[in-house]
Amino acid sequence: MVKPWILIFFSFLYIGILFVIAYYGDKQSIQRRLAPYKSIIYSLSLAVYCTSWTYYGAIGNASTQGWEYLAIYLGPILIFIFGHRFLKRIAGICIENNITTIADFIASRYGKAQNLAVLVTLLAITGTLPYIALQLKAVATSYEVIASYSTPTIPFKFSAPFLKDTGLVVAIIMAVFSIIFGTRYVNASENHNGIILAIAFESVIKLFALICVCLFAVFSVYHGPADIVNQISESRLAHKLLLSPANLDDFWRTTFVTNTLLSVAAIFCLPRQFHVAFVEVDHIRDMEKSRWMFPLYLAITCLVVVPIAIIGLLLFEGKNVNPDMFLITIPIVAENQLMTLLVFIGGLSAATSMVIIAVITLSTMICNDIVMPVLFKFSKFKLKEHNDISGTLLLVRRLAIIAILILSYYYYRYISSFTTLASIGLISFVAAIQFAPAIVGGIYWKRGTRQGATFGLMAGFAIWFYTLFLPTLAGTAWFPRGFIDNGPWGINYLKPYELFGLDGWSPITHALILSLCANVGCYIYFSLTRKSNLLGRIQAAKFTQTEDQKSSTDSLP
Repeated sequence: MVKPWILIFFSFLYIGILFVIAYYGDKQSIQRRLAPYKSIIYSLSLAVYCTSWTYYGAIGNASTQGWEYLAIYLGPILIFIFGHRFLKRIAGICIENNITTIADFIASRYGKAQNLAVLVTLLAITGTLPYIALQLKAVATSYEVIASYSTPTIPFKFSAPFLKDTGLVVAIIMAVFSIIFGTRYVNASENHNGIILAIAFESVIKLFALICVCLFAVFSVYHGPADIVNQISESRLAHKLLLSPANLDDFWRTTFVTNTLLSVAAIFCLPRQFHVAFVEVDHIRDMEKSRWMFPLYLAITCLVVVPIAIIGLLLFEGKNVNPDMFLITIPIVAENQLMTLLVFIGGLSAATSMVIIAVITLSTMICNDIVMPVLFKFSKFKLKEHNDISGTLLLVRRLAIIAILILSYYYYRYISSFTTLASIGLISFVAAIQFAPAIVGGIYWKRGTRQGATFGLMAGFAIWFYTLFLPTLAGTAWFPRGFIDNGPWGINYLKPYELFGLDGWSPITHALILSLCANVGCYIYFSLTRKSNLLGRIQAAKFTQTEDQKSSTDSLP
């Protein structure tokens, strides 16, 4: 049994290592020394995509839904292999226009519209809160499981009081880390070399932990692959997971296609992923290695999930054990303290990397697009008279980081306690994909307008909010459970999961199809019926210009 004080000691030791890496990563001498490895660091930092959801939740998803879990890895692999030119085009636009956030990108494309930037920021915050809550939940659950030396049941209830909650401790540590290294100074390009180096380090740690647990489970808990194959033939659940015809049929059903589409869009629509992929890159050449390194990273992660899921099913068949925690319950049952500690540190890596980047990105958007424009309008602050407002910018961002983590903690503590990690992750993915029409249309369709992007986003997010976000509140003091089962005022056509009488789909597929259809429809309709102003047309021409067109323009005398 791993003592709680050992977990705490090594957790703070690990956080201390991250502090050291981030501190030295910001030094110019270190940056020059690491310059030849810039593309490798960039490729590893992209693995911030692999959060607690893919670390814990993918195993739980594989254990319950079978091969469906592959979709979350397949999407990014496909877009990096076949859509790399598209990704480089977004990065090139960001570098040329000094774009710092996804809100900045969308607003800049559609005539530098401040109102659109505010809308994107508010929607990004709402969509990201569940994802940050997921990280807090995963770390808190894993800590309680190890500290109590028990296997987590379904559903897993948080027993820790408020002041002793691990999730609160993690939120506080992440706030401190993000404030120290994300808001040390104002950088016009919003590059955070120290943090990116720390994120790359964390990517190595969490993959190393997964591989170690996989090998431990296969060769220590059991006696190699042959032994596992023999056990599978005697296990109803494990056999069904791999070989059942019904399960293989599900492989091609709408849920798999839906999740693949969501994971494709997540690479350029999630605010944190947009920041790491396009804002933190200094040169397009740094992206070259990512075309094979990041897919390889995901492929390895994807492969080690299967043996762990199978062994979890074999060990806990007939027991009410939470599949999301198979990764940590396997070494606990095997009474291997070192492996248990390694799993916990890997999970901490997966959670902290996502939270740090997410809160830094969102705080930048809040500061640049909401708070500072408001402060400039009030003459009593006299900001226009100051030559240096960096102190104000940093204060606003720090307060924003604290506010975001407070809201995320509240969501984790009081709302998401009985929701699986995969469900919470997919809710945020459906929110993020609402940015896709404005981004893709903004690059390839010159006629896309600010009105089209605005009404498209509003329509898509309204449906997402009603069909996915509000149901997570059902059963709380805010919404009764009948809201899901019967619809508001007992109107069946308004059931969140069967809106307009459309049933037979999973809640995620249902919400994605309705929200994306409304989004794309409004984007096209209002773009065709509303004309852009002069600045909007100039920006449209600038963003949709291909590399060949730029080259021919630059060659003109």
